[in-house]
Amino acid sequence: DWYPSLGTRFIHTSDGRFLITRIVPCISCLQAFLNNQNEASKDSNKNKEILSPDTSEIDSNLIDFYKLEVKKAALQATTVSDLQNSGIVSTIKSNISSEHKSENKIRFHRVNAFTVEECILSVYEDTRLECSNHGKIRMDKIAPDFVFRDLKVNYRIESDQLQFGKLLGRGSFGFVFRAYYKPIQKNFQTKKDTIIPSTVSNSTFYLEKNDQNPYNNNNYEVALKLLQPINIELCSKGIRKADIEAYTAMKTKWERDPLQYSSKAYCTARNELNILLNLKHSNIASIIGICPKPLALVLTLAPHGSLDIHIKAYRRSGARISAIILQKTFLQMSKALEYLHQQHIIYRDLKSENVLVWSFPHPYVNHPHSSSFRAVNQSSHFGNDEVLLKLADYGISRSSLPTGTKGFGGTEGFMAPEIMLFNGEEEYTEKVDCFSFAMFMYELSTLRFPFEGQEFVIRESILDGIRPAITQKDLEHLPESFIDLMTRAWAHEPNERPNMSQIVSIISAPEFCSLRDVVTLSDNSALICATGFQK
Repeated sequence: DWYPSLGTRFIHTSDGRFLITRIVPCISCLQAFLNNQNEASKDSNKNKEILSPDTSEIDSNLIDFYKLEVKKAALQATTVSDLQNSGIVSTIKSNISSEHKSENKIRFHRVNAFTVEECILSVYEDTRLECSNHGKIRMDKIAPDFVFRDLKVNYRIESDQLQFGKLLGRGSFGFVFRAYYKPIQKNFQTKKDTIIPSTVSNSTFYLEKNDQNPYNNNNYEVALKLLQPINIELCSKGIRKADIEAYTAMKTKWERDPLQYSSKAYCTARNELNILLNLKHSNIASIIGICPKPLALVLTLAPHGSLDIHIKAYRRSGARISAIILQKTFLQMSKALEYLHQQHIIYRDLKSENVLVWSFPHPYVNHPHSSSFRAVNQSSHFGNDEVLLKLADYGISRSSLPTGTKGFGGTEGFMAPEIMLFNGEEEYTEKVDCFSFAMFMYELSTLRFPFEGQEFVIRESILDGIRPAITQKDLEHLPESFIDLMTRAWAHEPNERPNMSQIVSIISAPEFCSLRDVVTLSDNSALICATGFQK
């Protein structure tokens, strides 16, 4: 994950060690080394007269070596007869030997260093690393980026600026909570005047009453994407048993291998930060900041959750998403992906779970007198055809070179065949997002997960060129243009798929959601008039 262009095969050596060892040196050791180098440089300047003018710019180490060789040559040229006193010879040899030792002492200086993984773990465990020469070390001094000191102040959020609300969801990365964020005011006098104190214990903070916002109107509801385990029983009342079990499993993994999981969490946070801090688009969820302890991303809160919840609601009601709503949905997501590709970013994980909803029509129940129908009409959000969606979760997105990128990532059923075939070890391009987009179209159009009920053969099916089934009922409901674009975008060969700019152009066409069918005419035929009717 640190070097995705290496693929997956070359991350470790044959005996399981990392191919690349990343280290952070002790800054005091480095300073001592530089001081010694400066002293050596001063000493060499005193003896520069023994060199010719042409050698005055030679490196100080070479100068010292040259001086030593001159003394050795002088000693060898002196005959034993000229030095009757053997003590003199012994003294000269002793001087040369002692000077040679001092040269080595200056040339080779010990600098203590720590692996990057050790540094990340020390931040997570709230401990300090210890140098054998200089004692305990502050992480913000030797590696400020591990505590996110390299970011602007307005992006760094402390735990006492946040308080937990309800649990919104969970995923492979961790848990998402509704939270309340209090920005620091610029015209403050003391910390107590600007930030309401909260309960903080072992990197855990929570609201005593989850449904009550203790802040005033200057505070914001946000989504808190938690990347490390905390005591979630304290954070959200009424939490489901399944979520408690998921948390327990997550915590067990961390306790078993904290070095691996703390590094993975940091990588996820950094990856999302590197992408989101530089993006500005109406269909991309924006980031508010990062909380280092506990490690969490603070994101804009989607008022109506993720799109997969709405798909399930349509499925339960028996209703279908109308063609015009599908067109708006596809257009917004294709524009978001087009923007990412223009920024040389491959998203890799498009699916309804990663699409956040600001506005989306609710399924109407057929009977106008049903309680469900009345509930629908009482909500302004559900009573119109407005659609506003934003793409979120950039944990496995990748910056790409012109030739593409490497690395294994995505969700089965949405993952392109070229990623699965080589397990991410061969380069692929942004066309993998076009394949995922086709599966996203299928999910929205049919209200079914790709290869639903065939989870154990998804990989083999896609690699064999098999695609999700389209029923006769689907064909009756969907315009021909939907089916045509979907089947083109999930082509097996990447070069046969349209790129995202072409997909945006196709979906933007007025006839995209109204063209019901396509008829092929012979070359010598001239169309004068056509009449359509429904059977």
